Amino acid sequence: MNKKLETAIVFFKPGTKRPRKYRNITNRLKFGQFCASSGAWYINWYDKESAKFEGRTWLIRDFEKK
Repeated sequence: MNKKLETAIVFFKPGTKRPRKYRNITNRLKFGQFCASSGAWYINWYDKESAKFEGRTWLIRDFEKK
C-alpha cells in the first residue's frame, strides 16, 4: 500500500523568516505540529505527483497578538 506523498511550503510572519519547502510528507498532523512549534503561520499543501495545490492549513488564529 502506497502512502500519499505531499509537498508543503511553510510561511512565517512577514519580515521574519523566508518560506521553507518540505517534500515527501506522509503525516499532515505531525508535520503541522512541527511547523507550529517553529513559529509558522500557515502551510500550503501540494500533491507530489501532479504538483497541484490541495489547500491551506492555518496554524495561528489571532493575528493581532503575534
